[in-house]
Amino acid sequence: MPSTIPAIWWGLALLALVAVALVPIGEHLNRRYIAADPWSAT
Repeated sequence: MPSTIPAIWWGLALLALVAVALVPIGEHLNRRYIAADPWSAT
């Protein structure tokens, strides 16, 4: 087994963890800034 395959899997796992962590944070920040924006159309 080439040694690059585990590195690729670790990279994919880290990317998945970062995506799962950033989605709720980004959604929270986006919702807060939109709600606090007095110039927002909505």
